[in-house]
Amino acid sequence: MSIDPEVHARVSAAAGGLYDETVQLIRELVRIPSESPNYAYAKIYRERGYTKLYDAPVTLGGEKKVAEHLEPVFTALGAETFMEAKEPLRPNLIGILPGSGGGRSLALNAHTDTVPTGPHEEWRWGDPFSARLEEGKLWGRGSTDDKGPLACMIKAVEVIRRAGLRLRGELQLHATVGEETMDGKTHGPGYFLPRNPRCVTDACLVCESSAPPHRHGICLASGGASWLHIEVTGKPVHAAMGYRTYRMGYEGGEVGMDAIGKALKIYRGLAELDEEWASTKLDPRGLTPMGYPSIITAWIHGHPKGIEIPFFVADHCELGAAVWRDPQDRYERVRKEVDDRIQSICRMDPWLRENPPDVQWRLDWPPFRIEQDHPLVSAAGSAYETVLGQEPRYMTWQPVSDARFYQECGVPSLLMGPGDYRRAHCYDEYLELDQIVEGLTIYALTILEWCGFEA
Repeated sequence: MSIDPEVHARVSAAAGGLYDETVQLIRELVRIPSESPNYAYAKIYRERGYTKLYDAPVTLGGEKKVAEHLEPVFTALGAETFMEAKEPLRPNLIGILPGSGGGRSLALNAHTDTVPTGPHEEWRWGDPFSARLEEGKLWGRGSTDDKGPLACMIKAVEVIRRAGLRLRGELQLHATVGEETMDGKTHGPGYFLPRNPRCVTDACLVCESSAPPHRHGICLASGGASWLHIEVTGKPVHAAMGYRTYRMGYEGGEVGMDAIGKALKIYRGLAELDEEWASTKLDPRGLTPMGYPSIITAWIHGHPKGIEIPFFVADHCELGAAVWRDPQDRYERVRKEVDDRIQSICRMDPWLRENPPDVQWRLDWPPFRIEQDHPLVSAAGSAYETVLGQEPRYMTWQPVSDARFYQECGVPSLLMGPGDYRRAHCYDEYLELDQIVEGLTIYALTILEWCGFEA
């Protein structure tokens, strides 16, 4: 499907004219701290006895402040607005722009929450909310994930208006909460879509930074992610007796046992499994990068329980890992592979055989998938080819997203957007400014192709 050159020219000119306004909107959003409150309180994990995810202050109510800032912006576009909230400080902002009739409806989704900043002194200028413009980049927490794409999706609607075009199908803007901690299922789209049929559309374009490996790559799927938590129990003893717990010829576990050493044995076994996956778990479609299915250990924390001085043998150690799988792989199968490997390690170790670790699968975030022949994919592919002058680049998105929760409500979704995800969840997050006009144009043309339009 080719896009009319005149339409492209009008949209491209309008996008260029809105560059400054888009940059300004991104800066305004970055300056509003909106860290996901679950990093402070971890409500969804309390039932498992795990009450805190992040050991630093988190600003509460930030998602609401972003929604309140955006509501007049939505209204200025001609949208009817309302908020859907499970909790008062966490509203999803919905904007509905009616079409002239005869077209397909589309939702644009982006999330308003961010991950925490970490220590502010680790950031350039000591300010994670600076929104500084330096070196061709816009700096600050959320610039890539997800306030840059959020601003671009909003301004893409203005691009269409300035180009003198009117949509036939209804367009909805969904600025949603809680994506960073899987609250999209309980507080975001997974909450309001089943409760308000008016928000259900023919399709959804999830606006997130989609590189790497392809700039503005069209993501037809995402991987699945699981949270694996392992607790290993040892036996305390004076550290001077530690050598008697593991050197040949001594009493071993009768005296004491180092839980950290045993946890590291499990860690090494999982690292070996990770290496095996790199060469055996390959995507036959070629959409998922080689080596993506993986076991990424995020922390190992061992200590003598109740006292952290080095003159005791540690009797407790916890290991936390993210287990990533290809969209086509099943959670149950991956979980069994990991569990089987842990059990094999334990069978070979006398202490772990008698004192097996507590293995918990605390969370699973399922993948999403859309077929490449879906008309929404065709619309995005035409926009991509028109703007970037090359064949569309289809891929698997490597993080997880709210697209899954639209899919569960019968709304087919794909994901794409400006920005590089290697800059997300890190200090000195930034968005490259030269991707903004491209992003505006690709979004606007995709909307036009899907919804239909008239001059």
